Amino acid sequence: MSEYRYLVDKLLKRALELGVDEAEIALNRSISRDVKAEGRSFKATSKADETIWVRVAIGKKVVGATATGLVEDKLLSLVEKTVDIARVSSEDPYWSGFPEPNEPRHRWVGFDEGIATLDTPFFLENIRLAIDEAESRDSRLKTARASASLTVSWNVVANTRGVWTEDRGTYMNFMLYLKAKDMGRESTGFGYIVSRSLVTDFKEVVEDSVKYALDGLRASKFGRSIIAPVVMSPEVAAELLFNVLVPSLFASRVQEGLSPLAGKVGKQIASESFSLVDDGTLPGGLRTSLYDSEGVPRRRTVLVEKGVLKGFLYNTYTARRDKVESTGNASRRATMVDISHTNLVLARGKSTQEELLSEAKVFLDGYLMSAHTVNPITGDFSVVVTNPYLIENGEVKPLQPVTIAGNIYEILRNNPLASRLSEQTPYGIVTPYLLLRDITVTG
Repeated sequence: MSEYRYLVDKLLKRALELGVDEAEIALNRSISRDVKAEGRSFKATSKADETIWVRVAIGKKVVGATATGLVEDKLLSLVEKTVDIARVSSEDPYWSGFPEPNEPRHRWVGFDEGIATLDTPFFLENIRLAIDEAESRDSRLKTARASASLTVSWNVVANTRGVWTEDRGTYMNFMLYLKAKDMGRESTGFGYIVSRSLVTDFKEVVEDSVKYALDGLRASKFGRSIIAPVVMSPEVAAELLFNVLVPSLFASRVQEGLSPLAGKVGKQIASESFSLVDDGTLPGGLRTSLYDSEGVPRRRTVLVEKGVLKGFLYNTYTARRDKVESTGNASRRATMVDISHTNLVLARGKSTQEELLSEAKVFLDGYLMSAHTVNPITGDFSVVVTNPYLIENGEVKPLQPVTIAGNIYEILRNNPLASRLSEQTPYGIVTPYLLLRDITVTG
């Protein structure tokens, strides 16, 4: 992206000429290729996007703007309009400037040349093979949807304090969604892979989708409501934590009075068996990068240690407001600079998956439905799990979808147990299987 240095420098210089105190330019260029299948009908697309963000500060008046395409004259005009708006904007009493330049804290770059050079025929061939393999397993199986895609991205952040950062990354995913029908009953099965490095073997995706679809055909109705210990697969645990707990760890929500964890740093919020780290330096992590969206180096931040809340996730603005360092968690949302987690890593335990299952009444697998209805301000949740299993007399039997409910903070205080092995999930959360007590299960 150094080929854009001339343009970025010119935009920063123009902002200073117009009388701003500080300016920032962020630029993203991405190329994506995508193949989707609806049944046996295939559609391939590819696109290239270029997005640029401008932020300027005049005193404590701060304004951001965004545009697509890298046409110099249009971007110079955008800078001029942004400065004009800043002059008549209200002051932000907490504003204290853009970040200072710093060297990265790690060297792992999530760029895989194998992904970057993949072509559409590769995806078409592998989707066809996956569909053929899945449907050959059982005549009751049909493909509802399948998709494969890659993204190659390049990022630049620069400001008038001397920040100049360059970053790049690759991502690929593969998904298969099956339907099963038999004697008037229907069920679905879903499998996927998400990776920063090249994957060419998609057997795991086929196995998962086939298993869930066929298990759903023989699933029985739970038929009651109980409060019991449950084991959550990494995908279910990650999705629940992503929706209920994670937003409360953003400093912006704490400062806005929207986090139940406000004022609890140094206090016990979970049992000693629960520890959580945000690690933006994790090799192979889905959200690992050299820098955040402001050009601040990614780092490793301890959030909860043996149940004690240690801190929150910050961008530069929220960090200076609290008189602490940014944790390198800035993200961009439209014209705003926000906060997001990188790779959240839950501490592993000493139990095997089998040992956890021996203590539970229900095993929760698949994914969550209606997760958007949770309440991250209180920690309350009531969501549907697509692929639950009843644990009875040492057997694991498929159930029809069940609703689970509880409060995340009460559950985490009640000695959750974790398996020895962790898995990376699409939510940017690396988690083991979790045994959680006192979950209400209804079905």
